[in-house]
Amino acid sequence: MNIKIAPVIGRIGHNGGPELPTLQSWIVHSWRKAHAKAWKTPSIEIVRMRCARARKLGLSYRDYTSVILDRGRHLQAAVFVLAVAEIAGNDHVHKKLLSLRCPVLIITNDPPEKLLRLCPNVVAVASYFEGAPNPTTLRETLTSHAISPMETFLVGSREQDSYLAQTAGLAKFIPAERYFSS
Repeated sequence: MNIKIAPVIGRIGHNGGPELPTLQSWIVHSWRKAHAKAWKTPSIEIVRMRCARARKLGLSYRDYTSVILDRGRHLQAAVFVLAVAEIAGNDHVHKKLLSLRCPVLIITNDPPEKLLRLCPNVVAVASYFEGAPNPTTLRETLTSHAISPMETFLVGSREQDSYLAQTAGLAKFIPAERYFSS
């Protein structure tokens, strides 16, 4: 007995080639192409402008550009969660704070007078003596100084600081050891 099996007809547009193993490979490919396109080197004028702005904020070009690509905003200000001992005892940290050319908000549980002498660009010092800083208070403090929270980054050293940056709607959180090491 001879049984003939009819050939399987592919879907419209199918070229008879092998099936893609999974959709996952296509997603990975698409993300790689999009990443390469986003990080394509812009013109030299744009690179120079971004480098100058990043330098004013004490950031690397890559950190600054990542916020532009992620949020579509240019960073304008910095928030530091610091103690006076972290600044006064470390010349490198003190020099970096002195080199900043942007509005700075410092959150601390130390007396504000000491910090004002150590960092001249301070627009406000928010004190917290009990618990963690409040995200709503941080947003209100920034907006009272005409600073957009979405154009601000936070430098801190604790997990709570990262959570504060996220819940307050800040553009980026940078660990203090990484920020002050560059």
